[in-house]
Amino acid sequence: MPALQYKNKTKKQYMQLWREKNKEYVYQYGKQYRKVHYKEIRLNWRNWWLKNKKLWYQYSKKYSDSHREAMRLNQKNWRLRHLEKARLEKRIYMRDYNKREEVKEKQRLWKLENPNYSKEKQRLWRLKNPNYYNSKERRIKKKAENALYKERFRNGGKLTIQDIQKVYEDNIKKYGTLTCYLCYISIQFGEDSIDHKTPLSRGGTNVKENLDIAHFVCNCRKHNRTEEEYRILLKNQTT
Repeated sequence: MPALQYKNKTKKQYMQLWREKNKEYVYQYGKQYRKVHYKEIRLNWRNWWLKNKKLWYQYSKKYSDSHREAMRLNQKNWRLRHLEKARLEKRIYMRDYNKREEVKEKQRLWKLENPNYSKEKQRLWRLKNPNYYNSKERRIKKKAENALYKERFRNGGKLTIQDIQKVYEDNIKKYGTLTCYLCYISIQFGEDSIDHKTPLSRGGTNVKENLDIAHFVCNCRKHNRTEEEYRILLKNQTT
């Protein structure tokens, strides 16, 4: 009899050994039990969590630190198996918590900090999708994007070399040296770019009052925001 085999064991040790020998049965029984008592289990778990938040956070942090790679792999595999559900949950999260701008900014900064990874990922994607770059769909999309860009630039007015030279001179006169008007840090050779304080896509123009000098990285981070919106974003990130 099984009881004689574990005669010298405690009840806890006996149960542990029994579970190891009957893993499939325990799994199926637990699955069925959770399905039937779903609401009760959820309520009990929430009550315990409310009473033991600090203990739970400590355990979660310790577990995630020691199993980081395994957790990332599991998340990746789950997203691949449930692609549509993952996309839907992401859309709901972005909509309900107003995280769209914050997530876009994080992605943009990460790409700037890891340019080689992004380039390699793009290269691999092009190898997997060789027909896309020669497809009619892409040509139509690219043509529309170019037409929109040209229209915005035309609506912004004429931009001459003299205007650009004037913008550089005004920046040096104002700050003493060539300085980024967004972060107020001096600009090294090759890091400068001309930025529209109000973007052309937002109705800005090419008049010199709407132009200033910025780091290329700062210009990319600002994207299509106005100067005021970008400064508010920086303020919220620091607080």
